[in-house]
Amino acid sequence: KMKNLIKFASVLAAMLMASGCIRYTYNLANVKPELYPAGNGSVAVASQDQRNYVVSGKTKPIVVGVIRGSFGNPIYMVTASRRPLADDMGDVITGALNKKGFKTIPVVVAATEPKKQVRKKLADTGAEKLIHFEIKQWKSDTYSNVRLEYSLNLTVFDAKGKVLSEKQITGDENLGSGGFNILKGTRKKVPQAFKKKLEGLFNEPDITKALQR
Repeated sequence: KMKNLIKFASVLAAMLMASGCIRYTYNLANVKPELYPAGNGSVAVASQDQRNYVVSGKTKPIVVGVIRGSFGNPIYMVTASRRPLADDMGDVITGALNKKGFKTIPVVVAATEPKKQVRKKLADTGAEKLIHFEIKQWKSDTYSNVRLEYSLNLTVFDAKGKVLSEKQITGDENLGSGGFNILKGTRKKVPQAFKKKLEGLFNEPDITKALQR
């Protein structure tokens, strides 16, 4: 009987996702990080999904994590925009840099593109500074608490492709209880964590200096 219940819950979750139910989404595109770097130069930004399960094609690039039902069965949480996670994150970065005076050039890249090719695309824009933002891991897992595994790498280059600064942050954090309404809780906590992580990367003194010089 328990197996049937679990099976039913999983089928129901799949049906909800297939019908385009918007409940199981994260609105990461609306995050507004406060960045320290400021300037009026041109900056090309490539945000690339390097999560191994996305690169291999096993998981769609719109997946952000999972929320678990009563029996612990996972239901995918996806981007509210239905765009790849890397594209949403890239838009947040370009938007935040635009706000600080930079002229940004977004460079859309696929998860499977080699690093060398991505960096050539960045250089081909002719921008003064180049940013390669790599999402090596970003996965939320919510049951009663909100867990977040992340590994983000930020590299800043000059126009010729010389590395000016690089910073990586990696962790597996318990973001705390999702509260009485678990879905509402995780939809608040994960975007907040993304804002905090971006600020931690870009507001690092060496990154700020690299973008401003």
